[in-house]
Amino acid sequence: MSKALNNKIKLNDAVSVKDFGAKGDGVTDDTAAFQAALAAAKKVYAPAPAVSYRLSTVTIPATRELVTDGFATVFHQLAGTAVGTRMFVVGGSNVRIGSMTVKGNIATDTNEQNHAIFIQANATTGNINNIHIGDIYGENIRGDVVYFGQATGAANKLKNVHIGNITFDNVYRNGVSCVSADGFSVESVTGTRCGFTHMDVEANAGSGPCINGRIGYIKGRCFGLVSPTASDYIDNIEIGVLDLSPTYAAQSSPSYAPGISIEDGLLLRNVRRVNISHFRAEGFNRCAAFVTYNAGELGCQYLGIDSVYLRNNSITDVVYNSYIQFIAINTNHLSIGHIDAVVSGSSKRCLSNLRSGFIRSVVADVQSAAAFMRDCQNVQVGSIFQTGAGGFMWQLCVNCSVGGGSFTGDRLATSCTQCRFENFTATAAVFLFSSGQENHVIVNSTLNSSYYGYGVGIRAHTMAQRFGDYYLWVDTTGDLRIKSSAPTTDTDGTVVGTQT
Repeated sequence: MSKALNNKIKLNDAVSVKDFGAKGDGVTDDTAAFQAALAAAKKVYAPAPAVSYRLSTVTIPATRELVTDGFATVFHQLAGTAVGTRMFVVGGSNVRIGSMTVKGNIATDTNEQNHAIFIQANATTGNINNIHIGDIYGENIRGDVVYFGQATGAANKLKNVHIGNITFDNVYRNGVSCVSADGFSVESVTGTRCGFTHMDVEANAGSGPCINGRIGYIKGRCFGLVSPTASDYIDNIEIGVLDLSPTYAAQSSPSYAPGISIEDGLLLRNVRRVNISHFRAEGFNRCAAFVTYNAGELGCQYLGIDSVYLRNNSITDVVYNSYIQFIAINTNHLSIGHIDAVVSGSSKRCLSNLRSGFIRSVVADVQSAAAFMRDCQNVQVGSIFQTGAGGFMWQLCVNCSVGGGSFTGDRLATSCTQCRFENFTATAAVFLFSSGQENHVIVNSTLNSSYYGYGVGIRAHTMAQRFGDYYLWVDTTGDLRIKSSAPTTDTDGTVVGTQT
């Protein structure tokens, strides 16, 4: 069936806004014509106008469909509308909005709430379900291209919001804002000149959680998964490609009035679980990804990423100095398939303050005075290949392990304890382990051209190896000791045989 015939069948049961007096001449106020058409029929057709349809606010009732001619159907907000005027407001469930171009008045409006498309479950609308929005191009919007969520109080719920590809130029705040919902999808968000973020998933206090979201692709200056409280948490968010750099988009014109400085690429707070297939971040003054946390909050309990590409981050920061920074709480876990990173600059590090994690493989150029990991605990690395010739692999790390690969640098593990190196080759310019911090296990590895089958570096009863019911360890004097139960002190148990 031809596309033309498909469109004809699609429009057979639709009324045209032209039949209700809409002009589309870029001058006439067409608001009343649209509202009348939507009151008269469940399907309303807005053909491509001669210039644009001028609108203040059009409320789309439940069970309505607005059919368009794609981006050729252009809507322009009327000049001089009141503060907080939204062009299209979804007023109920089962609403479909076709693809379109929307234009605002960023230079003359006076606040940040004049959104192009506004969806909010509140006391007036009741619960809202099943909203479908096509591809939207937004230009000069004094707010967001699309805003959706639940009103403060969370008495009414928003579920199943599906949004196509959002592109924009010169948006005062965000390309897309989500302030709580259960079940949403966004195909992609891209654009130039952005006041705050390309997409912001930021639950308002008291609006309820934001859960079960799917985002296909974001290319922009930053992205937030942020909630101010643990009860309004964010959970089960899936992202395909997250490509972030402050160079991708300039500040809006005029600039965003709150003057928010974009320091981090990905910001997370009160997040239970998020999965990202591909994450790229480059050129941020602070962190590529930053997990923030206050007392009683969640931080980010689980962050899973299939592949990570990191370059030139932590450019000016002297506080965290990290590409991926967790706040030191015991509930975070990071799972990464592969990291490709260049870490350079004095005291810079790729990962910091992680308390649990697994990384399958790493290819890293850790340059002089930088470190791959600092102050991390209980992290397993499948393999790491250091392509540079300087820097540290681990600093201040506890109970971390690597299962293969090679490292050439300044120090392998400095001020670290209870770490494990297996099937590993390392060459350190200065030394492998800091003095007094040598409670490590080395298995089938070559360190500075010397092969060690097992056990070099074990220096404490806490690292005792169990054989059946017996525990073996080397005490601080160099004696091998044995005990038939777990030792509680370094000199516990019995010295084995005569040793020299």
